[in-house]
Amino acid sequence: MSTKHSVPVSIEPSAPVPTRTKGLTRPLVGPSRLQLVPILIDTSGSMAGQKRLDVSDATGKLVGALAHPSNRGAFHVVIEGYNSTSKTLVPRTPAQDIRPEALIVPPDACTGLTNFVSALEAAVKHMDAIASLPGTWLPSVVVMLTDGHFNTGGKPETIATAIKARATLVCVGFGGDADMTMLSSLATSPTHAIQASNAGDLRRYFATIGQTASLAALTGQSVAELLGPALTRSKKS
Repeated sequence: MSTKHSVPVSIEPSAPVPTRTKGLTRPLVGPSRLQLVPILIDTSGSMAGQKRLDVSDATGKLVGALAHPSNRGAFHVVIEGYNSTSKTLVPRTPAQDIRPEALIVPPDACTGLTNFVSALEAAVKHMDAIASLPGTWLPSVVVMLTDGHFNTGGKPETIATAIKARATLVCVGFGGDADMTMLSSLATSPTHAIQASNAGDLRRYFATIGQTASLAALTGQSVAELLGPALTRSKKS
């Protein structure tokens, strides 16, 4: 299979990472208690080639963790690609129902500039859309990935602040050109922003996000409180 056009993405359910549960073990998720994870993927021109394939593979690790049977189908995922504007690549779908091939970012998607505002506005749109759906929706976990810095669409701080008032925002920089100063200011806290130097780092961090979100929902802990330390541990491993 040529890596110019496709990548062997796998979705392998991975169990939540054990950690202290503070005595809370009552599951918060299930068929009627749900959680949305919008994944915002930079599809600007600089993401073409191997980076596109690496991100597709890492996204499989994140979705696989959310698809673990212990989550009882609670996690829904939406994947938004963004460059000068944003476009939904995978509509809201239960994590366990997403096919691996759906996670491959199309080669022709990577073009244009980088618009953080458009990406974050798309996350708000998806979060607003679940408000009228059946069931109880826990606060979302928004994951935004970029390999650079915004260069169109205006400053993203205002929309990021609005998201943080209702969700956990994790920002992942991929490669040495990612603007980690900006990403740290946009994320829920500086510990919720992390830089992946290579594809292996990216896979590990994405898996950690999925595993930690699962653990938080299953044990009644705060996902925001767990994710920062979990990402720091993952960075050191």
